[in-house]
Amino acid sequence: MKILKQSILLGLTSLLTLNVQAEDTQGSANAAKGGETSVKMENVSSKEDRKPVSTGQDVDEVITNRKLRAETGSKNAFSFSSALSYSGGSISKPFGNLRPNIRGSASTQTDVSIYGTAGVKYKISPLQSLSLDLGVGMDRPFADDQGIKYRSYATDPSLGYQVLYRVGGIQNVTQFSLTKYTNRFARKIGGVWSPGVNQIVMYDFGGSKFTVGALMAFDITYFDKEGPQYSGRQSDYSLGFYPIMEYVINDKINLRTISGLWNYEHIRSEGRFSTWDKKTIYQSIGVGISITRDLYLYPNIQFLPENIRSDATNVALNANINI
Repeated sequence: MKILKQSILLGLTSLLTLNVQAEDTQGSANAAKGGETSVKMENVSSKEDRKPVSTGQDVDEVITNRKLRAETGSKNAFSFSSALSYSGGSISKPFGNLRPNIRGSASTQTDVSIYGTAGVKYKISPLQSLSLDLGVGMDRPFADDQGIKYRSYATDPSLGYQVLYRVGGIQNVTQFSLTKYTNRFARKIGGVWSPGVNQIVMYDFGGSKFTVGALMAFDITYFDKEGPQYSGRQSDYSLGFYPIMEYVINDKINLRTISGLWNYEHIRSEGRFSTWDKKTIYQSIGVGISITRDLYLYPNIQFLPENIRSDATNVALNANINI
C-alpha cells in the first residue's frame, strides 16, 4: 500500500520536474513569444508528423485560455489526446475506497478511481476536429489494505466532433459526442448509449488576468433494462449549467473555480418529463498548472458551500495531455 502511493507521487513529481527543466532551457524563446510556454510535446515528433493543418486561422488566436487549449487538443493534423483524472476520496481519506456522492446524483459512481480517455484526433480544419476515444481506468486502486481487489478496465468508446470559434471576444467550444456504455457501473443499471452536447464559453475582458465563463451540458442516456428494481437509479436526461472563474497568477499557474449551480436530472421511472430533480449545489476550487501548451494539470477539491466538512469534501487531480 505505502509503496503504491509512493510510486504514484514519485511519478507525478518526476513528470513535473522533467517538464520544468525542459522549459528552463528555452527561457529566451519563451520570453520572445510573450510568455507562452515554449516547450511543446509536438517538438518530440518528426518534422513531418508535427506539420500543422495549413489554412489561414491559428487556433491559439481564437482560444487563448490555457485549459481550453489543452482540452481541445494539439494543433497537428493528427494527434494523440488523453484526459486523465484521479477521483479520490474525501480530504480526511483521500486514498480510501469510497468517494462521497456529495451531489446526490443517481449517475455518480462512488468508487475512488483513476480514469481517463485515450484516443486519436483528426483536424478537419484548424478549428474543427473529429475524435475517437476509449476510456481506461482502475477502481479502488488503494483497496489492498482492506482485502478488496482493484478493478482495471478499458471501456466506453466514443465518437466526438468539436468546433472552436470566437464571437465578440468570447471564446467558444462546442462539442458533440456519442458514447457506447460498456463500464460495469452503467451496464449494471442498463445504460447503453449516451449522446450529448457541451458548450463552453470564456471571456477575459480583453486580455486581463481575470476570466469568467460557463460550461453548459445536456446528455441523454438510453437503457435496455427496466423494472421496479431500477426505480430511482436510472437518469435518462441531465442538464447542467456551471459558472467558471479564473485568475492568472503567471504564465504557468492560475486559480480556477467552477460551481455546479444549476444541475438537473430526470429519473426514468418518473413518468412526467417535466419533473426534474435539482442536484445539490457544489463548488470546485483548484490550481491550473500549464506545463506546456499541450500538458495541463489541475489538482482540485469539491465541496458543498452549505455544508463544508472534511468527510464531505472530495479531492481530485485532472490532467490533459496531447501529443
